[in-house]
Amino acid sequence: MSGANVKPVEEWFENLGQAKETRTKIHFYFQDVLGGESPTVYKVAQSGITATSPTTFGQISMVDDLLTAGPEPDSEVVGRAQGTIGFADLHDTAIHMGLNILFTQG
Repeated sequence: MSGANVKPVEEWFENLGQAKETRTKIHFYFQDVLGGESPTVYKVAQSGITATSPTTFGQISMVDDLLTAGPEPDSEVVGRAQGTIGFADLHDTAIHMGLNILFTQG
């Protein structure tokens, strides 16, 4: 592929103009409920060695946690965290998380 179309892109980028950088600090709490009447984390799969693994290797869980403004479970709800958690290392505790964060307040 030739670089014939590179110049217009470079010119566009140079003329784009840079917006002033702003920074926003957000603070929220995950309400992760592992048991009881209304858990928010459910194991959906495991490997053949998960039950005997010291690191729970191969366990996959689905998460649908509330996000709150404060650490208390009854704090104002500001959103949800939804996705997967997987235990990913045979020898050390290592968790792979893929979460979507949805803010509904604030």
